[in-house]
Order: sequence, then structure tokens, then C-alpha cells
Amino acid sequence: MKKTFFTIIIALLHFATKAQLTEEAIFTHYHVNPALVNPGAYGASGNQVFLNIRSGWTGFPGAPITYAVSGSGRIGNVLTVGGSVMAENIAALTNQRFQGGLGGRFKITDDFTISAGLTGEISQRGVSSGILDNEFYQPGDPIVEGNIDRSRFFDATFGVFAQLGSTYAGVSLPNLVTAKLSDIKLATDTSTNQLSFMSSLTAQLGHEFFINDNLQIEPSLFFLKMENVPLRIDANLLVKFLQEAFTIGVSFRHMQTAFDDGLTAHGAGLLGFKVSTFRIYYAYDVSFMKFQEYNGGGHEVTIGFNFGGQTGSKARIPNF
Repeated sequence: MKKTFFTIIIALLHFATKAQLTEEAIFTHYHVNPALVNPGAYGASGNQVFLNIRSGWTGFPGAPITYAVSGSGRIGNVLTVGGSVMAENIAALTNQRFQGGLGGRFKITDDFTISAGLTGEISQRGVSSGILDNEFYQPGDPIVEGNIDRSRFFDATFGVFAQLGSTYAGVSLPNLVTAKLSDIKLATDTSTNQLSFMSSLTAQLGHEFFINDNLQIEPSLFFLKMENVPLRIDANLLVKFLQEAFTIGVSFRHMQTAFDDGLTAHGAGLLGFKVSTFRIYYAYDVSFMKFQEYNGGGHEVTIGFNFGGQTGSKARIPNF
């Protein structure tokens, strides 16, 4: 009985981790660093480096925690580069990601710029050896012992990003290639063994309204569709004061789920400060689903640095 119970827990956590690694470790802070969502956005706001830590489901045993270092920028007038290192722990499950990519940025007119980028990523996933000390573990459990020896995967993402005045839009195609390093192949539909090209997609659209020199209002929408994951839609509103020295914002996310019969939505409050080239942001989010009763929501802190290149609001994409 203990083995069956523990096997079920491991299976559920593994499924949740795959969704969480996609949904939380990258996409939660796309407002701050959209290049993590779309490699086409490399260098869109000049040269930037970000440090990020996120704690989700606070107060719940085994809650996820994510650490990341990322950056992107320009080399010359056309070439863009970017990369990130990320680690995440969820209960006994661990994941590390190493990503790097190249792109090009092309100025069509004074107001219109379009760019594209391609990234490659290596990730390592597995179960911490500390799970062997868990009271539910029974020696010889094939699921547990099979995941202690971590698996390595390769993935690739392609993205396009465009800016027309103060309006921006982007589309990216994650999971173009995804497989174990020992068996690299194009992503396929497991039921038909046919290519499932464009089975995953993100899209972003926004506009920044300049009310005056000290007030900007920026609404935006973000769409995410991953293979075997329900459609997610984010509606965001940012209000920036004193040339972005102070930023507040709200975000509302809708996403279908099979695990809760309540509201399938999340809300977040955003707060940010900018001093010269230094930025710091804090976000707190809660779910409107029943699971919220068992945790204290999510906290995220991001620290950013700009160096060289365009960094002002009109350069670009959203800073939060």
C-alpha cells in the first residue's frame, strides 16, 4: 500500500513539474524579461542582465522555488545574443536549464523594427537522492530509482518580435525540437507519430500610451498554448510614473484546469522601482481556485541591470 501511494505521488509530482517548469519558471516574469519567452526579443531593450527568485505555493510542503540568471543584448547593429541558467526544485524533483541563442534585429523604418531569434536549451531533470530517506520509499521502487539517474533533454525555440512606434507584438514557437540527448528528433505526436509542428506557441501584444512625461499606461495581452496544456490568457495593465522610476501593475490570468472545479484564474499585483540603470521588481500572485486555501500564494523578486544600448520606454517592450 505504501509503495502504491508513493508511486502515485511521484507520478503526480512529475506531471506537475513538467507543467510547472513551463508555466512558472519561465513565463511568470516575462514582463520583466520577455526574451525568456521569445528569443526574437533579444536586445529589444538594449543590453540587460536579470537575477530572479520565485517561491510558489508558499507554506505548502515541497512548494516550488526557482532561481535564474539571464541576459540579452546587441552586438553591432544587427546581431543579438542571449542566454540563461535556471534551477528549480519541486519537492524531491529537480530541474536545471542552460539556454543560449542568437538573433538578428532589422530596422525597416524609423518607427518599425522586426527581429528574430533561435535558442538551444539543455535541461537536466530527475529526483533528488534524498528521497531515499522518505518514509514512503521502499527499496527497489523502479519509478524512484529510475528518476534518481537524471535525464538530459534538448529543446529549441524560434521567435519573431516586432515594434511599431509604441506598439509591440511577438510570436514564439517553443519545443520545435525536444528529446533526450541520446535520441534527438523532431517533436512528434505520440499517437500518430506524425510531426506536431507548432504544437506549442506563445503570442504577446501590447501598446504603451504616453500621457505625459511622467505617466505612461501600458495594457498588454499574452497567450500561451503548450502541447497537452490548456490555453492560458493573461491580461496585464502597467502604470509607470516619473519616467518609470515607480511602476505598479495588475495581471489577471485565465487557464483551464482538470484539477479544480472552481474559478480557473489567477491574479497578481506588481511593484517596481528604477534608479538609473538598476531595477528591482516584486510580484505577489494568488489563485482563485480551491488549492489557494492550502498555500500563501507566490512571491517573486527580480533585479535587473541595463548597460549600453537603448533602454528608454520608446526603445521597446514592457519593462515589467
